[in-house]
Amino acid sequence: PDGSMTHALVWVAKSDLAKQQGRTYDKRFLNIANPWNDKRLTNWRGHAELRYFDAEHRAVSEGTPGAEAVEMIPLALYGLDNPKIPMLLVDFRDSLNPKKREISRLLLEDVTQNVLSLSGFGDLPYFLSRSVFDFVTGRRGMDINQPSRLRTYSQLKLLLALNESLDPDLRRQISGRLEKVSLNPMENDLKAEAKLADQQFRSLLAYAGSEHGLIKQLELDRRSELVPLEHGRAEQILFRLANVLTFGKYVHREKLTPEMEGRLDTARRLAYHTNFLREVARTNARIEVQWNLEDVRRSLHFIREHGTDANARAVTATAKIFMRTADDETRRACLESLSRISNPKARNELVKISQRDDVEQSWRDLVISYLEHPGERPEPSTSSIKANSQSTGQQ
Repeated sequence: PDGSMTHALVWVAKSDLAKQQGRTYDKRFLNIANPWNDKRLTNWRGHAELRYFDAEHRAVSEGTPGAEAVEMIPLALYGLDNPKIPMLLVDFRDSLNPKKREISRLLLEDVTQNVLSLSGFGDLPYFLSRSVFDFVTGRRGMDINQPSRLRTYSQLKLLLALNESLDPDLRRQISGRLEKVSLNPMENDLKAEAKLADQQFRSLLAYAGSEHGLIKQLELDRRSELVPLEHGRAEQILFRLANVLTFGKYVHREKLTPEMEGRLDTARRLAYHTNFLREVARTNARIEVQWNLEDVRRSLHFIREHGTDANARAVTATAKIFMRTADDETRRACLESLSRISNPKARNELVKISQRDDVEQSWRDLVISYLEHPGERPEPSTSSIKANSQSTGQQ
């Protein structure tokens, strides 16, 4: 979906088979047999495609002036998720080749654990030898004892089901060979999985449209989400205890009213902006280097407007952002937010800022104004702040 390459299909030109006979072949990384001396390719009866290339061997459309028609034979298909080497998924000349490589990992694990009773945690010589073996095979591009191909296989099966760019005959051949590689005899084939997915989707639509289905479940979830807005920590602990003692049968839920829906919406948005500011505050560098200051100020303004509901985590994040940015507008938004938050920790953070020697005097004066006149918006000494900023930049 993001445009990144997940799989690669390797082809050979039939005309090159005669030209390259006797050429030295190194199967490292590709892990397939030598194509130059393979009589099966010379007398190939499987799938092949006619492609067109210009004088510089670039693929062009049919009818392009000077284009040369070349018969192409598929050799192998690879998954590119493995961090060290391409992972062989389909070998068009040897169906057992990928399966043997998948079995090699399971065979090594079963023999060492179940037959020899060796463990990497309890046997140091085995741990060291296994580490050396994995390092050597990985560095040399040997597709043996590699991580499971489950994720790559799943991606490929999804591509085959949704991507229409491949030739239908080639798609059928790849799908058939993928089923042979599976080590699970109970695994569904592609058609069965598509049918199951369609049935599950239809069931989901029916559940979503039922008045006792998704709509009812959403209402119950909203009523449970309203509990922290109406009850303190002690009462919430009692509700959880009652839930445990009744084995989950008792779940305390609030009565859903139009007013409650508005409070729930505000609580969700407040939680979003608080989490965003906490993530911004974890930045080691200057805030303006890594983040969009407009987004940061938008969250700070929301915290300011709903200061009576903001918690201590929002206070901590706002105070950290003030110390990690040099932008005057963002710093002013931080101070306004702290002055409007009713949590006692907000006033403590303002006091700490007013006592810091590494904060310019103009900002400390502004903080003192907020402390002396809570809830108001005192006018800052703009000239002094600008002067301090310019002097800091010159230094």
